Amino acid sequence: MEHERKNVVRKKRNCHCMQAGLCTIILAMAVIGKALLKLLYGTKNRMERYEIELKNLKKRHAVLEHWLSIKIRGEKLESYFKENGFETVAVYGLGTLGCCLCRELQGSSVAEVKYGIDSNLGVPKYMVRLRKLSEEIVPVDVVVVTAIASFHEIKKELEKYYQCPVLSLEEIIYSL
Repeated sequence: MEHERKNVVRKKRNCHCMQAGLCTIILAMAVIGKALLKLLYGTKNRMERYEIELKNLKKRHAVLEHWLSIKIRGEKLESYFKENGFETVAVYGLGTLGCCLCRELQGSSVAEVKYGIDSNLGVPKYMVRLRKLSEEIVPVDVVVVTAIASFHEIKKELEKYYQCPVLSLEEIIYSL
């Protein structure tokens, strides 16, 4: 009888040890699963951001390619400004496209770039006076937004400050 009681106690201990081991394994699997989910979710978010950036780069490339074809035909963007009566221009966004626009209009007798609007005033930009959107507004005939990927959001914000037309550089280029 004593021997049977010891066997029952031993079996209970083994059962508890197995349960504890099983719980440890389940807990470890849960921790590993959570880490894998975070890794996969982070990778998915990065991939989505890369896809958006790639789409934006393709859009800028297409705009630059069309702009180049305009120049090859011997036309200039200033013709758009002349046809629409825009003599003074503010350029929003002085990245690659913004600097190209400023260079194109430099010395133009038709359209003068009065200033650029850019949130990053610390970076020297293409020989144009820089302003923040929060500064006092100097009136111009048109604001050209060169940040084509976020044009609609930027336009809504600019229309709070400016009474003139706010146009996308993309729209101007594809109209020629």
